[in-house]
Amino acid sequence: MLSKNHYLKLFAPLVAITIFILSSQSTISLPRMRGIPTDKIAHFLAFGALSLSVCLWFSLESWTKQSFKTSLIVFSLTSLYGALDEIHQHFVEYRIPSFTDWVADSLGALAGILVVLFWVKCVRKVKT
Repeated sequence: MLSKNHYLKLFAPLVAITIFILSSQSTISLPRMRGIPTDKIAHFLAFGALSLSVCLWFSLESWTKQSFKTSLIVFSLTSLYGALDEIHQHFVEYRIPSFTDWVADSLGALAGILVVLFWVKCVRKVKT
């Protein structure tokens, strides 16, 4: 039987698969908002979720003792997946790879990491 922590590690592949499936669609309907690029918000949120779920692969000890290294690994993996996603879109009819989408992906990844770092800092304060 898998422990609770092992189940949490399933979120990252599920989020990555969901992103891949959505990215494979020729068109995706997003609500239109005046002056707000909803596609960039979607990229930011999706890769923020991916980043948060990848963060679950690392122990609290990794986040407290090697936070820079752990953050760099999570950011690199998530940002690389974003780049690969943009390359993948080149092969999907009616989709165009976009550097600005990758930037939104990477910023979402960074935001997810910052949420975890803030949470770890709060946990350390509570424990001391």
